[in-house]
Amino acid sequence: MFFSLLWLSVVLCRIYTADGNSVREAKIFPLSPEIERGSTLKLFCTLGKHLIPRGNASHIIWKLNHDLIPQEYYTIINESTSGVTIHNFTYESAHVRCFTKMLHLGDEQLQIHINVKSGFSPEKPKNISCIYYYDINITCSWISGRETHLNTTYTLVRKHYDDGIQQWINRDSCQSNNGSCAFFFPDIPYARYCFQVTAKNALSNSTTECVPMEMLEIEKLEAPDIISVEKIAGIKQLLNITWKNPMVAPERHLCCLIQYRKMHSNDSGNVTDCTNRTETIKSYNLMGLQDFTEYAIAIQCKGALAKFWSEWSEERIGRTEEKAPSRKVDLWRVIESSQSSGNRYVHLMWKLLEEFPSSESIHGYKIWYIPENNASPAGPTHNTTDKKFTLLLPGEAYVLSVIAYNSAGESPEATLRIPTIGEIRAFESFICYNISVYPLFENKIGAPYSVQAYFQEKPPTVGPETKADNPGKNEAIIKWNEIDKIHKNGFIRNYTIFYKSEGGKELNKTVNCNVLQYKLSSLEANTQYTAYVNAANSAGGKNGNTVTFKTSKFNKEDLLYIFISLGLCMLFLLLLGIICTLKKQTLKRVCWPDVPNPAESIVVGSEDVFMCNSLLKQGQSEDGTVGSENISVLEPGMPHENQTELLLIKHENYESDHTDTCAKDVPNDHKKELCNKEHEVVKSFSPSLPYIVTEQDFRSQMLSAVKPNRKIYPVEKLEEDFSKPQFSPVQNSSSKDNENEDGECTDIKEAATFNPYLKNSINTREFIVPENLPDRNKNESRTQSTAPFQKNTAGQSYVTLDMFGLTIAH
Repeated sequence: MFFSLLWLSVVLCRIYTADGNSVREAKIFPLSPEIERGSTLKLFCTLGKHLIPRGNASHIIWKLNHDLIPQEYYTIINESTSGVTIHNFTYESAHVRCFTKMLHLGDEQLQIHINVKSGFSPEKPKNISCIYYYDINITCSWISGRETHLNTTYTLVRKHYDDGIQQWINRDSCQSNNGSCAFFFPDIPYARYCFQVTAKNALSNSTTECVPMEMLEIEKLEAPDIISVEKIAGIKQLLNITWKNPMVAPERHLCCLIQYRKMHSNDSGNVTDCTNRTETIKSYNLMGLQDFTEYAIAIQCKGALAKFWSEWSEERIGRTEEKAPSRKVDLWRVIESSQSSGNRYVHLMWKLLEEFPSSESIHGYKIWYIPENNASPAGPTHNTTDKKFTLLLPGEAYVLSVIAYNSAGESPEATLRIPTIGEIRAFESFICYNISVYPLFENKIGAPYSVQAYFQEKPPTVGPETKADNPGKNEAIIKWNEIDKIHKNGFIRNYTIFYKSEGGKELNKTVNCNVLQYKLSSLEANTQYTAYVNAANSAGGKNGNTVTFKTSKFNKEDLLYIFISLGLCMLFLLLLGIICTLKKQTLKRVCWPDVPNPAESIVVGSEDVFMCNSLLKQGQSEDGTVGSENISVLEPGMPHENQTELLLIKHENYESDHTDTCAKDVPNDHKKELCNKEHEVVKSFSPSLPYIVTEQDFRSQMLSAVKPNRKIYPVEKLEEDFSKPQFSPVQNSSSKDNENEDGECTDIKEAATFNPYLKNSINTREFIVPENLPDRNKNESRTQSTAPFQKNTAGQSYVTLDMFGLTIAH
């Protein structure tokens, strides 16, 4: 007993010592580290004081799990502490152990160990969604992101909106280690909330934005409870459904989805019923169902504003009202050979058509027969629930009838003729027969294989009804209807479309029997056509009615091209109009230059000419020339096809005794004679000449051949009133002697010539007086302007307003 206790004490001491927690002989830090995967791990091991006499930090060795860590990764901190560095730590979880190895002991002694975990920082949670299970809880869920492999906690914070301060206020929170958390009833009033999730582990934390949610939108109700699914007597294809609505606040509006599914079938449908007020018990009539058919009904509901439907209720089954069979049975017979007595057995067999809605609504069948020639009385009526029956009939021909019935009524009558004994033909010509072969099983009749056949064919009785549809520019669609079976008299093999234009050749196209329309192409535009269709079987063909149609002049592409062209033209005209408006003055100068108007010419008196000469002389140099710097070209004149030759005013030679000018005794208010010693003037009134303006601001016409610094002399007006009907402008050169103040001048002899350019000038004349003239000249001008206008008489000189003008100086 003593040795047993001693052995147990030794074992416990070793275990306690190995754990390193008994007397705290060594310490390791940090405790339970959690680091980022792939990072560097640093640990430190410190020996207890009672171990220092037997060993120090240089005796510490490290192991990762069971592998010895090389000493180059050790670090001696002091006499009792040793550190280790592990780079690129990729273990999800590993044990790091601190040993001491004494040379005199020889064995490694475990001082302490620690478990190290590595993982990742938490990602920001995504897709926060919450569901309010009415009067139970609010459950929120989210996507946590990648696995961290570390202990990660998720804190869900619920905030409500304070209308007073208009801020979100923290209400409460819950924590979980997975992707969902819940707030429980009753602390879930209807309010406006927002939800926020924070993920946190030893490495870092991440917080989402606060997601606002309305309680009415996230509400999810309990499943409704169906009370009954019943038919209503006398009403076909209807089921009345009654259910109990889920619990909800009284002011809430509900919508319920009713799903109905036909039993033993995949056919299903659903309808939605919404109410403006909440009712505990609700009823709905489901219509448009099939007769005498079982349906499975299920319902789910939600609030009118909610996103989530409740779970489906348990299914309830109901059957609709019966309806009399609407189709006759498919009937056939097998006739046995006649007996010596002249009677024969006729075996009848039938089946319901596949289109019949439900075979369960048939309660039974009625069979009876009557003689074909009514020579014998009708036989009795037989009832059966089977789909076959055997009759013993005499040798004459009979007509058999079979109907199906149920509690709602009977089906249409199916009839079959039983021929007389020895009758060779059960078939008629030109009639289409359905020949079916039924497989017979032990107690059942299988689905038949059927073909159609004619005993004899002939051409169709009527042709196809034809019409033309959508005629275009070069095409038209011809459509026709299929001929009724009773008029086909055989199998239609093909259809042929015949068509021709007025006065043209008849063309045709042939198509298969299953085609009921054809598009004619390559037709002429704006042309009338006639067409008809021929239906043919193996015995011949029959033409249908003739239709007339006319192709259009344009197709859609043509109209589109025309509209686009018109649009582009209108756009071009619009742009042209805008350009013309913006460049109106430029275009006017280029295309329609100003041309002197004789109708607006004026009579210039001699004194006015004198004033004009004075102004012109101001721009002359000392030698009597006008410099090019004093002339500005305003605009070029347009060329004239019938440009008149430049009028060269010839100057007659004066007698030697008239070389010097002298003054005549003529009053100043009448006329002045201007005399020059010698003068030479060239002037043209052609519209092809450019207009020039001197610095003294008056315009005149110049020869296009005028060169710079050429002498230009002022034009002066003769004062003589010629009696001849000619007009001749005279140019006088400046006299070498200055004109005297009295305006005396010598007589001038000249020959006047007629200028046709001014023959249509008006009678009235206008005087223009510039403001920059000397006061004396102004007074004279005013005096002269009061004189009556002179008529357009022969020999007068004319100057138009648009040829030159005296501008008012500013």
